[in-house]
Amino acid sequence: MNSLEQELLARNFVKIGSGYYWTPYIIMIAEVICIPVFLIVTVVSYCEREA
Repeated sequence: MNSLEQELLARNFVKIGSGYYWTPYIIMIAEVICIPVFLIVTVVSYCEREA
């Protein structure tokens, strides 16, 4: 069995609203959102310390 079959058989899906979403997609979307947020917070924090 490959990993795709394991994920599908393990039923790693989350119901959001009226749809079901595969958890690896949710994790990727969360990371795409988190990385810029953390970068912005880091720059703002650095600029406040330098001021």
